[in-house]
Amino acid sequence: MSDKVYGIDLGTTYSAVALVNDDGMPEIVKNFVGEDTTPSVVFFDEDGTVVIGSQAKQTQVSDPENACSLIKRHMGEEFPLEFRGREYTPESISALILKELVSDANSQNNLDISKVVITVPAYFGTQERQATKQAGEIAGLEVVGIIPEPVAAAISLCARQEQEQTLLIFDLGGGTFDTTILKSCAGQVEVVAIDGNRLLGGADWDQCLEDIFLDRFKEQAGLDDDNDPSFDEDFMTELRVEVEDAKKTLTQRASANILLRYQDKKEHVKVTREEFEEATSHLVAQTIEITRRVIETAQNKFPGLTVDRYLLVGGSSRMPMIRTTLAEAGFNAENTDFDLSVAKGAAIFGQGELP
Repeated sequence: MSDKVYGIDLGTTYSAVALVNDDGMPEIVKNFVGEDTTPSVVFFDEDGTVVIGSQAKQTQVSDPENACSLIKRHMGEEFPLEFRGREYTPESISALILKELVSDANSQNNLDISKVVITVPAYFGTQERQATKQAGEIAGLEVVGIIPEPVAAAISLCARQEQEQTLLIFDLGGGTFDTTILKSCAGQVEVVAIDGNRLLGGADWDQCLEDIFLDRFKEQAGLDDDNDPSFDEDFMTELRVEVEDAKKTLTQRASANILLRYQDKKEHVKVTREEFEEATSHLVAQTIEITRRVIETAQNKFPGLTVDRYLLVGGSSRMPMIRTTLAEAGFNAENTDFDLSVAKGAAIFGQGELP
């Protein structure tokens, strides 16, 4: 068995695995379909098979009662679940995800690695951290460390930075939002202040975009409340799949256009980035408020403290509105590896590759 340690970002909506290669550099281990991240979704098939990842996420849209997602929001809670007549806990669901991640990583590298460092949100307390460790142990893993996600991100981005810097990690994931101010120097990280909202994330932007497309389709197709496509399961399944792709398109382009069908109606529905940003401005405003609040908290502890770098972490931070709104608020944010930084930092920490 290898002594190499994997870093695992066990995310609310997507998870990632990293290791330190033979050159001492962190790299993401792609899953069996060649992707950097794996959806944190579990589907329980009627034949007893458990499916994890992209296929589970696709199936969840049409059969949500037998799928589980966003389980990270309930880590450390008494939150019993039942699928196909069997009971599960958040820890046992998370264990299924972890086991799949490591199995994929091992098969891609022809290795037998069981040692891991798992990251958790900065706001996770003792109970949630212990639940995360328990999930790893249920998966048959040796959990050599549990570290906060912003600490892992800082290690990844500044491990070889000799000069002390004060960093603000702005981490907008699929299901949670965290801000953390910390001091970093040569891989040594000191957390100064944390704040966030565990119920705010990219999924909320998805819901807003879904509502825009749905309302616009109904208007274009001349549908009223007596003939509402939102009650049609097949239509909503198609819409949700299209919406996720549309959000990615709006990150790159000024508009997104999707074709929707309902009964004898067929409409091309267009939404602009400007419309999407206006509809979600209240969500972005929450992140700005929390960012200002965490800075105030840090300055109350250390009068005169200034932030040297604002770092964008988390897949949802890719949306142009995030960096633009932060700049308007006076925060000059930097792009990073987004949803890959945390796993890389965990791998560096686990392998002891700090200077």
